[in-house]
Amino acid sequence: MVTLSVIGCGDAFGSGGRLQTCFYIEAGTTRLLLDCGVTALIGLKRMNIDPNGIDTIFVSHLHGDHFGGIAFIEREAQIEGSRTRPLTIVGPEGTEKAVKASLDAFFPGASNTPRSFPLEFATYAVGSSWHRDQIALSAVGAAHTAGTNAHALRLDAAGTVIVYSGDSEWTDDLPAIANGADLLICEAYSYEQARRNHMTLATLKSHLSELRCKRLLLTHMGTDMLQRLPLPDFEAAYDGLVITL
Repeated sequence: MVTLSVIGCGDAFGSGGRLQTCFYIEAGTTRLLLDCGVTALIGLKRMNIDPNGIDTIFVSHLHGDHFGGIAFIEREAQIEGSRTRPLTIVGPEGTEKAVKASLDAFFPGASNTPRSFPLEFATYAVGSSWHRDQIALSAVGAAHTAGTNAHALRLDAAGTVIVYSGDSEWTDDLPAIANGADLLICEAYSYEQARRNHMTLATLKSHLSELRCKRLLLTHMGTDMLQRLPLPDFEAAYDGLVITL
């Protein structure tokens, strides 16, 4: 059994008072995060989830509302000295440099502070996969802001498949990576007004027949979308939602 908790599903600007993107996944004894926005630590504590128990953080792209919370999780562990469990951060090329730079920007000198736990960085790429124990990750490129190295991610957690679009306009790679998924988490930033680098619900609707996933969950919704909730034909994420797969 795999459990997914929505720690945050908002956009970069907290529309509707929602926290930034972060999904917590329990798969057997493994604890994972899909993205880790700046507000992630707050959201984890609201849901009584111990950040020291997280094994791996997967990053979809290098925008602060998707990776900026790693610095706070790492810094708390440094200060409290309460973490001994290894932490692995898996992201696109440039992730280690971005995480260390953000840590030093928020807490000067912190990247050189001794840790009580092993910290490892790994890089994924299109055409290859990352594996550890019962966890496997693969990725396809996403259509998002240049320089963020954006991807859509397919996570196989002990046989349960979760696909996450990340932030992206529609791409023809999404149906392939979502094929057969138990859950597709897909952004729908706006209803029908086109926004460069982001998905509209109207676009998603036009491609629904191509998405052969078992369940679809909308995320990263802006004000335009939030004002239209609930949507009769779509399931929309909200902070605090827990899904068992």
